[in-house]
Amino acid sequence: SYLIEEFHSLEEIKKARVPFRWRFGRFIPAVRRGREAGKNILEFGKHILDSYKKLDNPKKGTVIDLILNNTKYKNDKERASDVVILLFAGYDTTATTLWWILRDLAMNPTEQIKLREAFKRLETIEERSNCLELNCIIKEGMRLNPPVPIASGRTALKDLIIKGKDGERDMIVQRGSQLMYSPYLTFRNEDVYKDPDVYR
Repeated sequence: SYLIEEFHSLEEIKKARVPFRWRFGRFIPAVRRGREAGKNILEFGKHILDSYKKLDNPKKGTVIDLILNNTKYKNDKERASDVVILLFAGYDTTATTLWWILRDLAMNPTEQIKLREAFKRLETIEERSNCLELNCIIKEGMRLNPPVPIASGRTALKDLIIKGKDGERDMIVQRGSQLMYSPYLTFRNEDVYKDPDVYR
């Protein structure tokens, strides 16, 4: 999967920056504990896959079923990695997103009425899942309260100059600097959205 490829490219960058850490990491207690924790988490993912394989009549179409039967994975280790990512990254973000969307709906009764009226006109699950009002409510909820307010950091691999706007000074980012991106700040930026804090 693309996550595995991204992980491997990140590992190559780390090896290039700290070449001896990977050879002599076993002598550093924190590195040893980190590697052991990584192995345990991966074993947990493999255990989930093995348990699913042993089921007499596994339910088709579940996420585990789709991962297990996807031929794009090279092996079960890659499958187990994505199962672990799903458990750690997919569970909390989904629950949090739903909570914020329901909260926003509770605070905006007009939107509730629009959604209810739209659902009354639609009969099937497929029609409701493609409902424009529902999609707008979900997108607006995720804009105001993104599930991941601060995205993962990146390291600048070369010196960068970010041009200032409207007479502001240019910003210099030196090679090796840690950079972070915040969807939360972007979605509440007045340069991007008019009245960014208002639910629309």
